[in-house]
Amino acid sequence: MGGIDGSARLEERRPGQDRGEQMAEQEIRERLWQWRRAHPQATFDEIDAEVARQYAAEEAAMVAALSVGGTEAAAGEQGMVVCPQCQTPMQHRGRRTRQALSRRGEAVPLTRDYYVCPACGAGLFPPG
Repeated sequence: MGGIDGSARLEERRPGQDRGEQMAEQEIRERLWQWRRAHPQATFDEIDAEVARQYAAEEAAMVAALSVGGTEAAAGEQGMVVCPQCQTPMQHRGRRTRQALSRRGEAVPLTRDYYVCPACGAGLFPPG
């Protein structure tokens, strides 16, 4: 099982979990045990809130990381981004950052390429 700090459980690996996911989860667990040692009188509700906060922050970071590949998906086979409304090749207008909200209400900054259609004026911030 493991000691009071849960260290033996840190090495457990769930089926289908890659090494990066295992390391991220291990880091979260270590931060949570550090937090617990710093808050020995924490109530169940306080512990629950901290666990939720730590995992929500990691989920927001993962969403941001997975969202940056939209340009490649939008480019299609010819390697150019085509307007979804009129099928005209779009013009690149630099990179932009916008804030999106995760399911849990975490603000996630997304920095991606921005395109404008010269024919109809539609804008595209892949993946949409």
